Amino acid sequence: MFDKIKEAFRSESQVKADNLLSTAKKTVTVFVPSYPGPKVLTMESLLTMTESLHMFRPDHQVRLELTAGAYLPLMRNLALRRMVEEDKSVGILMVDHDAYWPTVLPKKVKGNGKVLEGFNALDRLISLDKDIVGGLFTTRSMPIQLMCGGFNPADGGLVWLDDVAKGHPLNSEPFQVDWIGAHFLYISKKAALKIAEHVGSYKTLFDCNSRLMIDGRYNSQLDLSLEEYKSGTIDRDAVKKRIETLVDHAGFFQEDVSFCRRAKAAGCEIWVDPKFEVQHIGDYSYGRMDWLALQAMKEQAAIEAGEVDAPQEESLPQVPRLGAVK
Repeated sequence: MFDKIKEAFRSESQVKADNLLSTAKKTVTVFVPSYPGPKVLTMESLLTMTESLHMFRPDHQVRLELTAGAYLPLMRNLALRRMVEEDKSVGILMVDHDAYWPTVLPKKVKGNGKVLEGFNALDRLISLDKDIVGGLFTTRSMPIQLMCGGFNPADGGLVWLDDVAKGHPLNSEPFQVDWIGAHFLYISKKAALKIAEHVGSYKTLFDCNSRLMIDGRYNSQLDLSLEEYKSGTIDRDAVKKRIETLVDHAGFFQEDVSFCRRAKAAGCEIWVDPKFEVQHIGDYSYGRMDWLALQAMKEQAAIEAGEVDAPQEESLPQVPRLGAVK
């Protein structure tokens, strides 16, 4: 009886969407954690991208999930779980509520009937056929940094990407990294299953235990504090200083970095696609142009301080200034 009542209240668009999913050969999930509510620009990019995917991939249908909740790792796990359990699914795109990216629809030119090629970010990431691949983006606050990089082989700490050639706005060649933020991240189903086999379950691929991921090299500091606590000789100020040191050196490792560690341990490759710009919306939307300008300022300061020699020739293509004469 309840099912009949529920069906009666379903909107026509919901029924149409379900019919499309049932007849689609492949499905792809687009997941947006919307606890604070997606930005207007995010929704603009999101709807254009998802509603136009069929123009680029007629056999694919998007399953769009806007999930409200306060604990991000748990929401990511639930979305991944639903994707893995869907027979037709090929992967999931995780989009943060403050992301903005371009989508250009195919356009038919009047007169000659020519169709101009469009661009769809989701289509692009799927076409690369990688285990895990994300759009290149920066932090949304100063200092501006590219949100990807490597792990220090000596101690496992984070190394932020500072390669100007890779981060340059005119670079469009995908490259591999050890970690990337889940701001705009595509995870293929095959990668999720590979990580699940390594972890032992596909239900907790993102770490839900702690927002601060401390590497094993700091265990001795924690063990020392525990022994002091047990013996009743604990020095609160000393413990506070140790914790602050751990945070400063280990970093605030959120669930996306932990996920990348697990993915690498499972044998997955993690890629970054710089072909299109993903903006990180804050009070100001930072992007790769801002990052590049900051790198140039750092280089100039180092030259003036005599720390490095001035470059003899320009090795990278220059981005035209607004209003510059071509």
